[in-house]
Amino acid sequence: MQFLLSGRRTRALLLPVVVLAAVLVGTPAGTASAAPTAPVDVLDKVTGVTAVAGPHRVTLTWTGVLGAAGYFVETQRGTSTSVKYLAISDGTVTTATVSGLVAGQKYVFRVAAVAASVVGEASTRVERTPLADKMAAPKLKVVKVGKRYHVSWAPVTNADYYEVQYKAPGKKWQTVQVSSTKAWKSFTAAKGKKYKVRVRPYDDLVAGPFSAVHAYKRR
Repeated sequence: MQFLLSGRRTRALLLPVVVLAAVLVGTPAGTASAAPTAPVDVLDKVTGVTAVAGPHRVTLTWTGVLGAAGYFVETQRGTSTSVKYLAISDGTVTTATVSGLVAGQKYVFRVAAVAASVVGEASTRVERTPLADKMAAPKLKVVKVGKRYHVSWAPVTNADYYEVQYKAPGKKWQTVQVSSTKAWKSFTAAKGKKYKVRVRPYDDLVAGPFSAVHAYKRR
């Protein structure tokens, strides 16, 4: 038997009958023998990485790599030299969520395929900034005490700390307190002058909405 390949004649190789019989005998009827898995020497670079930011987390997806037994997801916070790894032990999984991240802080991610002791080239860097949890505006309560005013508010869900801003007559808004404390005592108020105060919550590095501006005037 002859075949024509690229303009040249070549003779087909005939499988010996003894070998063929051995193959048939070694495969039980009605079942399929598994193809042998060759050792992986090189893994392709992971491509198609996308990232979606959520509250204190980032979800990554990527294109699977042929021969991968799993993946490493590399996470680096901002300009820090410290790198953390999330190991995925299933080569068919092509998504991962990195949680417990600081809201408002930029992170850099890369993904690499792994198989036994072989680690493929890491993907191109992807940057994302996790979001904050939802926060409501504080509701202020202002009470006059002598020549000063005491400002307080109830805790805001998901808030770590609060920023108090104060505006004196003819001046710009200025930050006078950043603290987890849910109260502030004003400066001495001059008689007949009107002052303003407002407060906003923070979840990590992300600010929530300001409270309504509360104006007070010492009479």
